Amino acid sequence: MNSKYDWEALELEFVTGPEDQSVRSFAAANGIDSWSVVNDQANKREWKRKRAEHHADKRRKSIVAIEDATAEKIAKVKTDALDVIHAAILKMGLDLQDRVVLDYDHSTGKQYQRTIPGQTVTPADLAKLVDKLLVLTGSPSAIQENRNLGLNLNGGDAGSGEVPPTILELLASVAGERGSSSGDVGRATLPGASRARTN
Repeated sequence: MNSKYDWEALELEFVTGPEDQSVRSFAAANGIDSWSVVNDQANKREWKRKRAEHHADKRRKSIVAIEDATAEKIAKVKTDALDVIHAAILKMGLDLQDRVVLDYDHSTGKQYQRTIPGQTVTPADLAKLVDKLLVLTGSPSAIQENRNLGLNLNGGDAGSGEVPPTILELLASVAGERGSSSGDVGRATLPGASRARTN
């Protein structure tokens, strides 16, 4: 009885069909009077599980396709933006230079040359430009450096890896002379400089 149906073709149709279609409506749509025969095959061959996996895979592929297209578009926009910025930087470089232009004196009827001064860029302007460039290129805008002298500032014997008491006393006296004992941390002045003003 079951051999008259092409179950592989029916399974493929069910699995790739609408997610909310029931076995009963599927059997009716295919002209099969006894939906229980179809239901037996659906249970035996796990049509519903296969259909869920099929549609989940389609959704995953759709999401990946959207993400790929978005990434490609963002990369294109970044490339276009960098091209525009590059052109602007080149133009800015030209604008920094003085330009000699021909002008016309209406009172005398003669042409003459005059110089148009280039744009002025201050060190602060240049620093801002460099910061923005570092951000655009993904480079760090600040460099942090940590140094460890590897000293243990506890009194100890020579050769023990600890600072001897005589060195500690010398450090304390120098620190006192430089004013660290009388001010906040970070407020000590450089030798020969006037004392930093505190707020």
